[in-house]
Amino acid sequence: MKTEDLNKFKGEIKTAMQDWAEAKIDELFPGKASAKQFMKNGLNNLMNRYDQQMNGYIDNFFMFVSNEKGEIDSDVMVDTVAGIFKEIDPVQQYHLGMVDLTIGKGELGIHLPDNMFLNMLVGSKGVIKFTTDDILDFKNLLN
Repeated sequence: MKTEDLNKFKGEIKTAMQDWAEAKIDELFPGKASAKQFMKNGLNNLMNRYDQQMNGYIDNFFMFVSNEKGEIDSDVMVDTVAGIFKEIDPVQQYHLGMVDLTIGKGELGIHLPDNMFLNMLVGSKGVIKFTTDDILDFKNLLN
């Protein structure tokens, strides 16, 4: 889908991100209604708190994915991001607050600490993984 109205598209991206993340929460926590609601509340509050920063990140991202006319093809955009995600090599490690992340070779791993609060909420999952296929799922939410 091609778009020229980048402000409208920015809103569509944020809505798709929230829908995508909520669907992933549903997948990750089957049969845990309270945990799902807790995580979705956190996601919503996080997105609201960082809305202005997300707008800035998306605006900067648009500089790289729009053509010379300022148009963006969402299918090409998502396919390109998925391709770049696959190409990250070697695997990189990052520490973000209470979780560690690994990213590379088409996979993002969120390494959860083993503590009472998280174990009550999500069980002892250890690592939550997202792959290139998860990124490609996002494309369906933009069209």
